[in-house]
Amino acid sequence: EVLGHQVAMDGIGVRLVGLSPRFRFDGVTITDSRDPAQPLRFERLEVQVDLIRTLFAGYPVIEALHLVGAEMEVNRRADGLWQVRGLEGLIRGDPRPVVRFLSSGELQIEGGTVRIVDPTWVAQPPPLAEVRLRLVNHADGHHLDLQARPLSHPEADSGGNLADARLRILAHLQGAGLDPEAWSGETYLELGGADLSALVPPRLLPEGRLPAVTESARIEVWLDLLDGALADLRSRVGLRGLHLSPTALVAVPDSGPLAGELGKTLSFDRLTGLARLRPQGESWTLAVRDLAASIDGVDLPALDLDLELDRAGRPGPRR
Repeated sequence: EVLGHQVAMDGIGVRLVGLSPRFRFDGVTITDSRDPAQPLRFERLEVQVDLIRTLFAGYPVIEALHLVGAEMEVNRRADGLWQVRGLEGLIRGDPRPVVRFLSSGELQIEGGTVRIVDPTWVAQPPPLAEVRLRLVNHADGHHLDLQARPLSHPEADSGGNLADARLRILAHLQGAGLDPEAWSGETYLELGGADLSALVPPRLLPEGRLPAVTESARIEVWLDLLDGALADLRSRVGLRGLHLSPTALVAVPDSGPLAGELGKTLSFDRLTGLARLRPQGESWTLAVRDLAASIDGVDLPALDLDLELDRAGRPGPRR
């Protein structure tokens, strides 16, 4: 009745943590009658409630939420807040429980699969499996630790298979729980594995396929946010066994003296580099440093590049 959906579970229990009841629900399935093909499932769902504050506030004050073995979808609402599909009824259109949780609540996710949907993005990211997440909110401080293995993108030929990749995100942010889109702070992202091409939506790629594959890749990104906007981005990229296909980038003639040469795959033993992206007025400055490559055991001279990009990402000469 509270959720507005059909709920089934294998068992329920409760224990006290201090003065707060902690409810445990085993084998939970929440089915939306409008879309019964995609139910929300948990092996275990634990909710710890501040009973005294709930009685005075008139809405559930959740201290901790622990999800185990979840099969869930997280959606971004029009107001910028995020919600778990199927649990919308917990707040009944009232954002105060979410705002309160983002000021004093703790979220843990162990295992399962999480899909993230944001209608404002050009393409949705691949689902995440083997998720281990911990989000701790204390007043205006928010600390996130996420580890997961991405699945291949649903639009790819191997959609839904476990990709040979691992993701790690650490974030230390500051801001009012009422407005997550205006938080400031630092975020670190690491993505590593073998060929990461299966993570990219094919419709964003020329001819629907990535122009390069790798034998191993490691990408690290450091982000500085100021009032929700990107203030500084630093990145380090290391690729090994990179095979670049020119035919996926540009049109190569089928005949002619250079047709065969232009159509050959270009292979690098390794490719490494550093990059920094910063806003500058109405444009962006991109600095690439120590871009180094090795082909057939021969190290090529390192390159430095400086570009100015417009807001659409189109490059132009630096002024």
